[in-house]
Amino acid sequence: MGSLIHHTFKVSICAIIALLALVARAQQRNDSIVVLPDSSNFVTASVLVTSPGKDFYSILGHSAIRLQCPSKRLDYCFSYESNYHAGAYLLFILGQTKAGFYAVPTDRYLNDYRQEGRGITEYTLNLTHHEKQELWRSLDNHVMKGLCEPFDFIFHNCTSMLFIQIQSIMQSEDFRYPRPMVLSKGNRPYVTSMYGESPWMDFLYIALLSAYTHQEIATDNLLCPPLMATLLESATIEGLDGSNRPALAGKPSTLVKQKLKVSHSPLTPIKVFSLLLAFCILLSIIECWRGRKKWISMTDTILFAIYTFYSLILVYVSVIKLFGISWNWMLVVFNPLPFLLWLLCRKKPWYRQIWLIYAIVISTFMVFLPCYTGQMEIPHLLLLGSMMIRCISKYKSYNTKLS
Repeated sequence: MGSLIHHTFKVSICAIIALLALVARAQQRNDSIVVLPDSSNFVTASVLVTSPGKDFYSILGHSAIRLQCPSKRLDYCFSYESNYHAGAYLLFILGQTKAGFYAVPTDRYLNDYRQEGRGITEYTLNLTHHEKQELWRSLDNHVMKGLCEPFDFIFHNCTSMLFIQIQSIMQSEDFRYPRPMVLSKGNRPYVTSMYGESPWMDFLYIALLSAYTHQEIATDNLLCPPLMATLLESATIEGLDGSNRPALAGKPSTLVKQKLKVSHSPLTPIKVFSLLLAFCILLSIIECWRGRKKWISMTDTILFAIYTFYSLILVYVSVIKLFGISWNWMLVVFNPLPFLLWLLCRKKPWYRQIWLIYAIVISTFMVFLPCYTGQMEIPHLLLLGSMMIRCISKYKSYNTKLS
């Protein structure tokens, strides 16, 4: 009996020792990252910058905020995104796109971009423990709100909205970015450097934001993934008390290597509008040689309808909905006035003079635009040249009818 009790006691002791070892090992795994006395690494915050993708909305890349709490095994990426669907591009043009913050486990976030072949670089922010806690709380609240914020690609995008959130929780501190050298020559060279690989985005910038060419725009309002990757390493965080520290804690690190080679459409604006110009010249030669045929009139009607539709969108976007805070010089030549004059006055004897006047306006604007932006703006000059040729041809055809 005594030996049985002795054996049971030994087994119990061994079981208790094994259980304590398991608990100690689990505790060791759970506290594998030692929290510093000031708790500064209890939560870590970093910006993830993703390289450009194939889609139109990803041509500049993407940015997200990564928040980690290793001791609690929490690791999420907060990304400012829109809901892309079949009508998303039209909603964007009309300034109706809404976006919001999504919270995604970091493993899944990295894997999604890894499958696309896009690279990801991490920039660890040098925020205080309290700021990181408040940032997490603020982002959680925005995730709950859903898609309710604006998205216009210029001033409200995946990068600028992240830093709006960061600035909102820094009550006595602020980010200070060095002014990029390219901006010292104006906004147009900056746009060329950012959108040089995407000619259609460069074209749209001038179409929508020509007035910003010579305006002083704060660096904060120009933030985008490629610019952010350049600025963060030189940025500082300044306090109202005069304190100053680097914006980053350590050097950037590559989380996912870039493998994707982005190939852009061969149909650049220069090629498309060169073809349009050649077509308009050919059309005018045929009209001068053979007279105005029915199919030429139908072609002019289609071109005029496209022009009117584009003008209405430009007026809506520039003046009413999307930006609407500055004059858009493109409205001088792209506006609904020609359509209104055609609708109300096309049977008046003096109406033919409208085409000549409009041709003069276009030719004057063709001289003005490169002088204003400081660049040739070849795609726009080709488009305007096509319009001017058809206006002159229409004027001549009206004179031929009258004679």
